[in-house]
Amino acid sequence: MTTKPPAPQQRGPAGDLTAARKVRVFDIPIGEALAMSRRGETPPEHIANAVYLEWFSERSGRLVIESSDYRQRISEPAWRYSPEEIAERDRRIAEEETPFAIAITQDGETQEWDEVRYEQFLRESDALTERYGRLLEKYAYHPDSERIIAREMGWSWLEETLDRQDEEEENKQEEQAEGLEAKIDEEKEDQS
Repeated sequence: MTTKPPAPQQRGPAGDLTAARKVRVFDIPIGEALAMSRRGETPPEHIANAVYLEWFSERSGRLVIESSDYRQRISEPAWRYSPEEIAERDRRIAEEETPFAIAITQDGETQEWDEVRYEQFLRESDALTERYGRLLEKYAYHPDSERIIAREMGWSWLEETLDRQDEEEENKQEEQAEGLEAKIDEEKEDQS
């Protein structure tokens, strides 16, 4: 399946992030493994840790990077929280103003969640993820896939964002066309 490249700038909540996701990895080159599979043979494989990075972008939807072929190198941090940022983060956690805390209270419940409610929340999240995956497979090659998936998932915010992007693109094209017409008119006047 081919997909459009993701937008260069990504904004949105993180999903699963781990360097210990268990995946099956072939012990031989992929071409050989696929050839063996086509012949009905089982290629040699082993279980390995994979880096798995998932996030939900406002512009690109669900994004996943997964690989077991990596080298780990730990560098100095590019930035650190300032003492003020740490204090603000701690205050938000204490007052339950984190994005997760806000999301789980949107159902109108003000009482503290118990294990049953957390399990229900996880089941609902898994069902949404599964539904999104099915829609992504179904409409992967449709020219309007983002809009269709957003509608099916009930993501009105994404539809609104796509509408704004389309409108901006149309305005830009109109401005370019008007500029071109003005330039042509100027050249005609210069020639006469």
